[in-house]
Amino acid sequence: MKTSYMIYSILCLFLLFISPKANATDKVTYKKLKLGLSDAVDLALRKSPLLDEGQARIKESESNYLDTLSAVLPEISGEVSQSRSVINLKAEGLTSIFPSDSGSNNLPDFSSVEKVGPYNTFDARVSIDEIVLDIESLYNIKAGKKEVSASRNAYRNTVQKVKTDTVAAYINVLRAIADVNRTNADLQTSDALYKQAKDLFNNGISTGVDVKRAKVQYLNSKQVYLEAKNSLDVAIKFLTITMGIDPSRDIELTDKLEYSELVDGSEDTLLSYSFDHRPDLKSLRDSKKELKYKIKSAEFTYAPKLGLHADYGASGVTPDESVIPTWTVQAFLKFPIFSGGSNVAKIKRSKSRLVQVDAQIEDLKNQIKYDVQSSLLQLDSAKNQIEVARSGIELARESLQQSRDRFKEGLTNNIEVITSQDELVRAEENLVKALYKYNIARVSLARAVGDISYVYKF
Repeated sequence: MKTSYMIYSILCLFLLFISPKANATDKVTYKKLKLGLSDAVDLALRKSPLLDEGQARIKESESNYLDTLSAVLPEISGEVSQSRSVINLKAEGLTSIFPSDSGSNNLPDFSSVEKVGPYNTFDARVSIDEIVLDIESLYNIKAGKKEVSASRNAYRNTVQKVKTDTVAAYINVLRAIADVNRTNADLQTSDALYKQAKDLFNNGISTGVDVKRAKVQYLNSKQVYLEAKNSLDVAIKFLTITMGIDPSRDIELTDKLEYSELVDGSEDTLLSYSFDHRPDLKSLRDSKKELKYKIKSAEFTYAPKLGLHADYGASGVTPDESVIPTWTVQAFLKFPIFSGGSNVAKIKRSKSRLVQVDAQIEDLKNQIKYDVQSSLLQLDSAKNQIEVARSGIELARESLQQSRDRFKEGLTNNIEVITSQDELVRAEENLVKALYKYNIARVSLARAVGDISYVYKF
């Protein structure tokens, strides 16, 4: 017994030793993901949970449409039955129909008969029921089609939102990268100026104040650089969650923040394109038509419905005894008389909703006009700012070089150098801001027209 216990203990220790240790702090490691702008958009379209929700709504509307369509489709059923019965004549009322004196009238006398049976009955048949004319259901079917169309356009709008949100987040990361590169270059310049000030001080050309001033400038540049790095980390995480992937995923962007000429398009052309292609506007228009059909359907609730019933089969005692073909053909007309006022409430509810949708359509049209016009203004302004910033950078670089040369020759202190450096920093920052504004304005225009491919070729 003790030997078995020792063997068991040794085996448990061995398994514990060779098994991998679980650690709550362990993280899943991924290979660095390199993404171009189109790659990021494709990844977002595969991973974004917003699209799953939109597809679910499409399936729900399609189910509703099938439900309305079933009202006018034929119902076909089959049934096979075999029964054995005993009938109580009194319970069926036959003794009262044929009283005891019925024999005098040449009718059967059932007064002494209490029951009939047991006897067998067999029946096998196929039945079909079809509503030939139902105006209410026809309008419900049309409303169902528009509901499906509205949900599909809503899904297309979600796709456009995922695309534009991803592009905007991608551009934000590019701006953050440009800021890191810009502030790092400024940090290197500050470090070089600090070393230059120390060398000139050691050679008796500059003063200790110049050295301290250069060091303060270096520390300020380092502070700005660290802030830029932090902003980059935050921007990358925001891009990952926008694409629908793990925020801890290490990614590298292959595109750069740069100027790209926009496809020519007048304001009238863009507005016309937007009114025709905005999926959210098309979805509202489909919803409006859906509501109109629902109102028509409710108005025809009291219209008669024409239907047919037919069946064909075989009846007998048993499947192999006294079986003969039997059939029925029936036409019927059905119409409601009173529905308790629910139909009136349905009409009022649909008309109220129709007014709301009309207001939403007009509001969205005004919003589209504003989006297109403001995007064009932002594009034009950013384009001019880019040109000014580039000119400013060239002048600031020349000014900084001249100030460094003068300081090196001892013709001035480094206040002039630091001032020139600050001017270059502002000029470079202005260029990054202008490029960012221009690219974001392109995204805004893509949102306004409802089709990102109008601006970006992917």
